Amino acid sequence: MFKVPRFTTRGITLAASFVAMAIILKSLLVIETGNLRITMYEIPMVFIGVTFGPIVGGLLGFVVDFVHILFSPWAYTFNVFTVSNMLWGIIPGLFFFQRPIKRTPLIICLVVTGVLTFGLNSYGIYQYEGMGSLLATLPYRVGLLVIKVPLQVYLIEQLYDRVVEPHLKLQKA
Repeated sequence: MFKVPRFTTRGITLAASFVAMAIILKSLLVIETGNLRITMYEIPMVFIGVTFGPIVGGLLGFVVDFVHILFSPWAYTFNVFTVSNMLWGIIPGLFFFQRPIKRTPLIICLVVTGVLTFGLNSYGIYQYEGMGSLLATLPYRVGLLVIKVPLQVYLIEQLYDRVVEPHLKLQKA
């Protein structure tokens, strides 16, 4: 597919833009209801992995979580939630780095990543808040996962077709 020069001014600026979007979506544009957080920060994280690969995706996932921990009163220190955040950059990078995004692999990638992060986040909730809180939020979190995957697929496809792919084509020329 397309190769993005990672350590050029353009590559670093693009990575920083994705990180800034993820931080804003994770920290500011979020709906919080007690123990439940609804956010779409995963979309820029997916694009980081797709554009820069799984290693850079994981590192920048750590950066996003680090900045979130600095500014959010509800964020915990580095733990399974951080690993969960890093997976949103690593797994899409493994699936799509230097390959075009197609619908079926995208659905598989988002479901696999969603289930893995769901499991890690469930363990983190159990670890910090106990079994009662985990069981109380479980039905809502499962419902949220089921609703978010089709929405993520649509938004990622649209953004990829309209923004990322034309940018990569221009860069290749």
